[in-house]
Amino acid sequence: MLVTSYMRLMSKNKRDVRQIAYKKIYLVDKEDYSLPFEGYDIHHKDRDKDNKAVDNLDIVTRDEHKQIHNLGLRGKKELCEYLHREQKSLISREEFVKLKWI
Repeated sequence: MLVTSYMRLMSKNKRDVRQIAYKKIYLVDKEDYSLPFEGYDIHHKDRDKDNKAVDNLDIVTRDEHKQIHNLGLRGKKELCEYLHREQKSLISREEFVKLKWI
């Protein structure tokens, strides 16, 4: 992992968390990620930034990270489930409107 000027400005705790996520998650499942590692945020599922356990960390895009926090969700899995429900709901509403006007 390249040490960038951005990383030098980060707190040691944040650097440690990013290194853990990089080595234990990103490199293991690299094919699951379309962006370079620097393009992702690290989300703490339990919102405790001192908890560096791998199962507490999610690698997410900045947009996903904002959505997770804005919706009060625990992590990427819950966000995907939420978005799937919303999409199904939208389709149902669209189908309802079509049926209503036929």
